[in-house]
Amino acid sequence: MPSNFDNILIIGEASAILRPLKDRLRDAGCRNVEYRSTVSESVRQTIVLNTGERKRILIIIDLDAKTFPAFNVVRQLREDGRHQRLAIIGLTGSPSPELVQNARDTGISSLLTKPLSSKKLLERVQTLSQSVAA
Repeated sequence: MPSNFDNILIIGEASAILRPLKDRLRDAGCRNVEYRSTVSESVRQTIVLNTGERKRILIIIDLDAKTFPAFNVVRQLREDGRHQRLAIIGLTGSPSPELVQNARDTGISSLLTKPLSSKKLLERVQTLSQSVAA
């Protein structure tokens, strides 16, 4: 299942859950998959540089993270006009109606509930991959 994304970036503090996603995506044929436990300036800069080159990027972000404001990060990226080809999957353990609405309002492309099924994640990546290729 190679995807049309040039880069996939997984961001979140739950490394026991998120780090294995990197391996699952690579095993499925996705290239340039990275995991980061925090949203540092270097990660933001990487996103800016890559989208500036018109690359297709997928961000998988843990919306339940305590150490960084995930929705603020998504909002900042969406407000920047350089991120037209950016797809974002939000992960949450508790999809309350408020969280789901906030995800829609901030421009999250897709929402998945933890614990994650590899099959569901790969299906969602494939679906988003086809939409950015169009």
